[in-house]
Order: sequence, then C-alpha cells, then structure tokens
Amino acid sequence: MLNFYKKFLHSCSSKRQPSIFIYTEYRDLLRTKIYYHGLSRIKFIELDMYFNSYLTIRKRFPYSKGYRIISQDASKDGYRPDFIVYKHIRYGNTSYYKKVIIEVKSVSKVTRSHIRQINWYSKNHSGKHSFIIGKYLIIPSFTNISSVRHLIFKSGIKVIRLRGFRR
Repeated sequence: MLNFYKKFLHSCSSKRQPSIFIYTEYRDLLRTKIYYHGLSRIKFIELDMYFNSYLTIRKRFPYSKGYRIISQDASKDGYRPDFIVYKHIRYGNTSYYKKVIIEVKSVSKVTRSHIRQINWYSKNHSGKHSFIIGKYLIIPSFTNISSVRHLIFKSGIKVIRLRGFRR
C-alpha cells in the first residue's frame, strides 16, 4: 500500500492534476486498517498531512523554476526525510544540486530528537556537489515548539504549521 501512496505523490509532481478521490479512498483505507489492528480512535495520522504538505511545498518551490520533489527519498540507505526538494544546476563542466530537506511530524510536542533528526538528514545529504539550502519542519497548528524554539532558530529550520488538523 505504501508503494501506491509513493506512486500517487510521484504523479502529483507531473504537470497534470492529481486525483484527490484516489487519495481520499487510500487515506480512509489506511484509517480503517489501523483501526482494525486494535488502536484506539485516531483523528489523523502523519500520512494525512503529506498531501497538504506536498501542495505547500510545491507553492514554495515551483516546477517552472526547476525544482523537483522526491517523497520519502530512498536514494541513501537510512537517510530518508519525508520530502527532498532539489534543483539541478550546471556550471561549466560540473553539476551541482541545491537541496531542501523537509520533515513532516504529527506530534503534539516537538522534541530535541526531531531537531537532531533533521540536522542529521541535512548533514548526510550534503556533499561535494550538493548543497543544503534549507530545512523545513511541517507540523500541525496545535504542536508545541516552545521547548526547542532556540534549537530551531540555531539550526536554521523553518517551521510550517498546517491548519485543519485536530488532536
């Protein structure tokens, strides 16, 4: 099922409009599957935030300006942020990549480990010809970040709050 969702997000990156009906059916199927596995009532899961996160990211990094979005990047073993936005730049005989690391969290409180995780992703995705130009943390509007606000500021992480998600 996760492969279906990856294909869906990949289809969103093309120029044609994605089918929201398929996403809704898949989300409801996931909720039902999780519910029947014995978990209590769920308001939303992190997967619910991916579609809105994708749309928000696409507005900030448009396809027309050369930005591409990879969801759940599996190109490096173990280093899998939720989204990577990259732009390929050719300068003379060399090629460079500008990358943005984006992590989606559906928690009520952001902790130090979440910030460490984003910094770890950015460290491992940067290299000789690839540069990290931004780090984003996408969270629901009710999430508390007061305990790690100084770490977020120090690390240069931009926080995006999504409205419409309840506890």
